[in-house]
Amino acid sequence: MMRSFAGAMPLLAILCLCHSTLRAQKKILTDTSYLNWSWLHHDYHLSNDGRYLSYDIHCRERSSYLGVLATTKGEEITRISNRSDARFSEDSRYLVAELFSDSVLVFDLAKRKLILATPGKTFQLQQTGKTNWLVYRRSDSVIVRNLETGYNAIYPGVKECKPAFGGTALVMQKNSELIWLDLARQESRTIFNGDIIRLTISKDGKRIAFIHKEGNDFLVYHFAPSMTTAAIAARNTMEGMSPDHSINDGDMVFSPDGRSLYFELLKKSLPGTKDPDLLTNQVEVWHYRQPNLYGSQRWFPGVSRFKAVINLAAPNARMIQVENDSMVITGSLGNEYVIVKSNDLIRQDEEYFNEEQAPLYQLVSLKDGSRKTFRPRSSRLWHASLSKGEQFITWVNKDDQDLYCYEIATGITRNISAGLNLKPDMILINQGSPVIKLELNVDGWFGADERLLIQDKYDCWLLDPLGKQAPVNITNGYGRRNRIMFQPALSDAAATWPTGDIILRARNERTGDNGFWQTKPSGGDPVKKIMGAYKFSDPVKKIMGPYMFSWHKIDEPPRLRKAKNAAIYIVTRQSASESINLFVSTDLRSFQQISTIHPEKEYNWMSSEMIRYRKNDGDTGLAYLYKPENFDPSKKYPVIFQYYQTRNTEMHDYHRAGVEPNQIDIPWYVSNGYLVCIPDINHYKPGRIAETVINSVEGAARYLSRFAWVDSAKFGAQGHSFGGYETLLLIAHSRMFAAAQASAAVSDIVSAIGEQLSENMSSIPGMKQVRPIWGLVTSPGLTRRAISRTLPSSTLIRSPLRCC
Repeated sequence: MMRSFAGAMPLLAILCLCHSTLRAQKKILTDTSYLNWSWLHHDYHLSNDGRYLSYDIHCRERSSYLGVLATTKGEEITRISNRSDARFSEDSRYLVAELFSDSVLVFDLAKRKLILATPGKTFQLQQTGKTNWLVYRRSDSVIVRNLETGYNAIYPGVKECKPAFGGTALVMQKNSELIWLDLARQESRTIFNGDIIRLTISKDGKRIAFIHKEGNDFLVYHFAPSMTTAAIAARNTMEGMSPDHSINDGDMVFSPDGRSLYFELLKKSLPGTKDPDLLTNQVEVWHYRQPNLYGSQRWFPGVSRFKAVINLAAPNARMIQVENDSMVITGSLGNEYVIVKSNDLIRQDEEYFNEEQAPLYQLVSLKDGSRKTFRPRSSRLWHASLSKGEQFITWVNKDDQDLYCYEIATGITRNISAGLNLKPDMILINQGSPVIKLELNVDGWFGADERLLIQDKYDCWLLDPLGKQAPVNITNGYGRRNRIMFQPALSDAAATWPTGDIILRARNERTGDNGFWQTKPSGGDPVKKIMGAYKFSDPVKKIMGPYMFSWHKIDEPPRLRKAKNAAIYIVTRQSASESINLFVSTDLRSFQQISTIHPEKEYNWMSSEMIRYRKNDGDTGLAYLYKPENFDPSKKYPVIFQYYQTRNTEMHDYHRAGVEPNQIDIPWYVSNGYLVCIPDINHYKPGRIAETVINSVEGAARYLSRFAWVDSAKFGAQGHSFGGYETLLLIAHSRMFAAAQASAAVSDIVSAIGEQLSENMSSIPGMKQVRPIWGLVTSPGLTRRAISRTLPSSTLIRSPLRCC
């Protein structure tokens, strides 16, 4: 079987490998080892009382899931083959599981007994008082079962079924009928007759909405339990509707409080928007200083669908059109307000160097439709968002990197982070994002918009949005003093305000250790829980060590979780040498392992270690090195270098065996006798990307060359995307590498000017060289020689384009 990822065979063929002597009990990874691999699926559940866990083991070979039900004390109760979904009841009395074979199973947790196995799929669990109801589909019927009494009710011909009114009711759509079912009373009534689309339920389940077509028009209906039947909420002739707009059959969504409904309008005729500079059909005028190139400005499609909103709780409420040809919603939908930004610019992705493309931001009142411009168009900002209580708007200014807060009631804007006095070493440099001072915590509003929780690179702060109280460093500078990066570990950290402890996750920048800590909103040094060489669900110093605890990544288990009604926490733990598994704790200091998934134990696996070295320019570099489990210092090993800006946070990541879409299969190479080194490439020098790359990667290579167990004649390099560009730079300007492979690599940055670069590219300081030449590329005197004169010599001399 041939390995399918790009570059694997070239590296294997060119870098001659002297295989290490194998340990008898350990197998070497082969091209087919991944077929038998198993791992913890990221969708696992903890019962509200904290006594039970449900998780899935995914096996690649069988493309199936093995469901496991266990206690949080580590006792396995049962296993369920071919399980596709599982959930606990709110009262923690039942586990309901669904199989891929369209069967539904119900377990009584107290009796530890299977009490129901029936054909069905797409189940829901709802509760009325102390009664649990199981709702599931079988063919075109919906079955409603009382789990306490065993009572069954069958409703045939149901197209769609959704829970409503806090789980105490069901809304069922039949052919031309909408039915409301009260579960406790088992009473149903028809609330609408006619075809419907876009059945939508508010978050609290207390309101429903849908669209009905009448002739050529779409009507929006709504219903609440206090109403006898559904009533019209919006129609094309209502107040506030523009004559050239009509209601569309697009998606609808309720506001968070369920009182207002967002729906879609359609502009009746919009073939396109003509350039306002079009004078006649024969003569067209364009000026080189206009922000958009002539071809794209001349004719571009306009937005034809717009969001509108209506307050369903207000009598005789008028419709408010929120979006229009030039403004669209950005950020989350509010109850009282929503933020919109201009959408009439063709190339907003150029905003980071072309200020004429900076959007305009406005605040729209959902009460009367009034609009406020809270920042001028010339201001460049990130993450404009409403506060939890909708009293403030916050954003990070792109120019000074500070956090600003706009008080909606007064219109006053304040810089609320200016008093932090952050030092250069406290600035966070995110991979794929511009350099930033502060990182906003999504769930960071405490109390009634009284404080905002944010982070710099190391520490956490509580800020007063009114600027009256001084910022409180709730980690007391401990992070900066010890180079430990702290972040809130639980999504409901605000629930502890103002006196409760805040659980943090942490990562030691010097050692790579991860763990949990806790601190108080009033400040003071945080208290360590655990810290170690693992990767946990969410690190902060409760525990600290050479692992990673529950750090959320795509296709990996999410962050630290706590049982709803008990002080029981569930985390995942992983390291380079240990597969991801579930652990339970009551204090985040001691842990009970629940799952035991370790396919790597059968193979000659690997470990990771952090190394520090002197780069070519004399600065200290940071990298981590993978070694095989059977590492023998008396042998010589070839080394593959892989890179993409800053990656030292991945040192404790567990890598499954298998084909990778954009990089080498690290476990396979290490198991087969290679070393793999991942050096950080950061602190890019403006206009000198190549120099920065060579300083970092060559520096790591020279450092490893000192060791007798490294074969410096057999160095390889591999990178993807911008890492591919860095690979091209290396092979153009370095003679240290015997083989290299670049995937999806950029080769000519100059030619990328004006294309869809996006702001992510501006995170690389070298890319900011496009700013001084922007006027040049939009001028009539554009030539290759002119570009050569304008760019720093290093941009052209140290580029892959010159040598490739």
